[in-house]
Amino acid sequence: MTAELLPHTGSEAQAAARVVRLKVSNYRSLSDDVVVEFGDLTAFVGPNGSGKSNVLDVFRFLREALTFGLEPAISKRLGINRLRRVAPTKPRAVKIRIDLQSAAWSAAYELQINAAKNASYRVENETLHTPFSDDETSLLVDRGRVRIAPSGLSPLGSDTELVLPALAGDPQIRPVVEALRSIRIHSIFPRELGQPQPIGVAPPLDDTGSNWCAVLRTMDESALRELQLGLERITGDITGVRVDSAGGYYTAEFEHRLRGGNRWFSAGQESDGTLRLAGILTALLQHPSPPLMGIEEPELTINPGLLPLLYDYLRATSRRCQVAITTHSPDLLDLLDMDDVRVVERVDGATYVGGVADHQRAIVRESLLSPGNLLRSGGFRTDVVDQNLFDLFSEDN
Repeated sequence: MTAELLPHTGSEAQAAARVVRLKVSNYRSLSDDVVVEFGDLTAFVGPNGSGKSNVLDVFRFLREALTFGLEPAISKRLGINRLRRVAPTKPRAVKIRIDLQSAAWSAAYELQINAAKNASYRVENETLHTPFSDDETSLLVDRGRVRIAPSGLSPLGSDTELVLPALAGDPQIRPVVEALRSIRIHSIFPRELGQPQPIGVAPPLDDTGSNWCAVLRTMDESALRELQLGLERITGDITGVRVDSAGGYYTAEFEHRLRGGNRWFSAGQESDGTLRLAGILTALLQHPSPPLMGIEEPELTINPGLLPLLYDYLRATSRRCQVAITTHSPDLLDLLDMDDVRVVERVDGATYVGGVADHQRAIVRESLLSPGNLLRSGGFRTDVVDQNLFDLFSEDN
């Protein structure tokens, strides 16, 4: 079974932005100078508590800060002292840099946030480079003072809020802001999909799927048909999806093929696996596509026999927008290329991220073990951890 998503055409396909890399320091459990390269499909693998979700949460945090403000984004994570990595040495600044690229432009956005008095915070600096080779600086804010800004603009500086959103009207900066605000990281909860959802919550699909019904109502015919086909392949008897409304709420319904005729059932009567797959497929099929779509543990509540079909959808979607997942599934790993895997390890409270260690790549390449069996036999390692520990030891001596 192969998922063949219908292609999107027009300006979206021509101007789609991509995340080239993420460089981050001291965000939650992440160590100093963690660098993550992103491809079409990127899978983060590591033990529970290693920090996989923290990598993806960097994108969610930045999206929220640029959309709703820095203070609510930090408060949602229980303050600056919870946002920063807990370390035995002096607390360190949170640093984030994201490199973006499209066919028409490239940019690097970075910021540094530190603690201030009374459990508050301050923005140490904020910078936008275009292109991301650092040849040209379009924005530079240093401790609340705007040092460089686009010609003709005089934004007010702040050491508690970001300046970039105020420049979103500039035609050179607007694509960068829109790309960062459009990134989506999903943790789909079946319970959210199975219950009535308030009318009036607009697309795109939010992180947990709480506006799933609203998204279903706005999907074009080709995407909705693809969703129905996918659910039919998965369940064998679902032939339709629709949304009903009553009393200010939406309710999703599924049509099942039964002996003697078809019958509609409410989403609350479906299994968690069916609902979660429906939510994930909706995220993958929604239009317009975000620059990067993250899905945390897509294999949860899903029959392992259906993972090849889910992988087909993930891979098909990655041809038009980047997809990043976290996973514990050996079966899903067996479908991935080792170049798509990023290993997440936590050592002494610090999270490191890197490619699969060379000796484990050799094991897979020589067919001694499959990626899934490597995970079952003790997990993946990355050479990045050994190199960082060596560097720390060298500094101490």
